[in-house]
Amino acid sequence: MTPPSAAERLLPFLAWPQLWAKHGIRGDLVAGITVALVLIPQSLAYAQLGSLPPYIGLYAALLPALIGALFGSCGQLSTGPVALTALLTGASLLPLARPDTPEFLALAVLLALLSGLIQLALGVLRLGWLLNLLSHPVLMGFINAAALVICLSQLPPLLGLALPQGGQFIADLIRAFSSGDGIHLQAALFGLGALATLILLRRTLPRLPGVLLVVIAATALSAVLGFEHSGGAVVGAIPAGLPQLTMPALQTDAIVALLPTAFVIALVSFMEAASSAKLISGKTRQPWDQNQELIGQG
Repeated sequence: MTPPSAAERLLPFLAWPQLWAKHGIRGDLVAGITVALVLIPQSLAYAQLGSLPPYIGLYAALLPALIGALFGSCGQLSTGPVALTALLTGASLLPLARPDTPEFLALAVLLALLSGLIQLALGVLRLGWLLNLLSHPVLMGFINAAALVICLSQLPPLLGLALPQGGQFIADLIRAFSSGDGIHLQAALFGLGALATLILLRRTLPRLPGVLLVVIAATALSAVLGFEHSGGAVVGAIPAGLPQLTMPALQTDAIVALLPTAFVIALVSFMEAASSAKLISGKTRQPWDQNQELIGQG
């Protein structure tokens, strides 16, 4: 394989025409459609995990994927929202603003901007090697603890209960189950049935897109059975078109409050991307540059 030129290392998309001429574009088209179909329901769920409106997840799945593909060093890596960063976003913003308010949304945009700038700065300054100094056991403990919090936070909505957003996770969880609101039977059947189907598909037919199939089936059943009219919670209407690009207000107090979380999100999200990129690089034998990937992720 011909080593990439200096321009191609800085702007990896310049090498795409050569790859398409050699391998064709069909594989990229199939991969893009497949990732998009799976990412749409996932992005809606991740937005709700971060206490944001579901449609925000669609925006977060669109622009990062385009920019990450253009400037990242790993052509097979899909960039977009993940559960851990969504959880960190919601947890850091709840003490500062109330969900479903313009202030909360503005702070979320500011947090994403700060995280991206940190990654971009690390990549431009060629400091990607610093990430190799992170303790792997500490990182794994952090990720596993976050996974546990994510699972627990989804128990109330899985059973049709509302999870209060008071900024204290354990207290909010206790209030959800002791509020006196009964379990919504249809919501519990939908949630537990979808979970059981996903586990069954993964064990018996792992090649099938289980998430996509379950979402399509659950959506069809919801419409046929009138799930919303019986009191079930649905995503609801999604605004058409794209939002206007505006710069969030750069308030010093907000920046100082969000910087620690922005730094953690920048490191953790890149470590997740780096682990996938290393695995892909080993299988495809394509070079991977952690500094360029930091730039693309940022």
